[in-house]
Amino acid sequence: MKQNVKSVTITSVLIKLIFVLMVLAIFAIPFVASMYDQTSGREPVATQLCVGMYLTLIPGFVITCSLNRVINNIKKNDVFIENTVKQLRIMSYCCFVVTAIFIYLGVYRQLALLVACAAGFIGLILRVLKNVFEKAIEIKEENDYTI
Repeated sequence: MKQNVKSVTITSVLIKLIFVLMVLAIFAIPFVASMYDQTSGREPVATQLCVGMYLTLIPGFVITCSLNRVINNIKKNDVFIENTVKQLRIMSYCCFVVTAIFIYLGVYRQLALLVACAAGFIGLILRVLKNVFEKAIEIKEENDYTI
């Protein structure tokens, strides 16, 4: 039990750290994009890269907030509830949005298609987890009504 509390606390801290890093990314994206253009030796794509990265931050922030809500549910020992299913659904949709953004970026740099595949796969995994949690909630409710 103590190990579980420690793990949840570490996860909660990491989620907050990621949120802070994403806020810092708002200011760093133009610099990183221009540095990429300078070092890549290919046609400049800083504008497209900035647009893609800024668009990706939106679902990134949503995912981070959803993760924080799920970890707070775990802290309250409320895991198999509709809110967890809702957060998993939201996170999966966000992953699919990131997939679309990186498919767009793949027009300019093919490596972005790898990120698109990874985001799509993570979105699919989250959909499966959402379905598992929905079924677990259904079974839990049936068991609660059984004498």
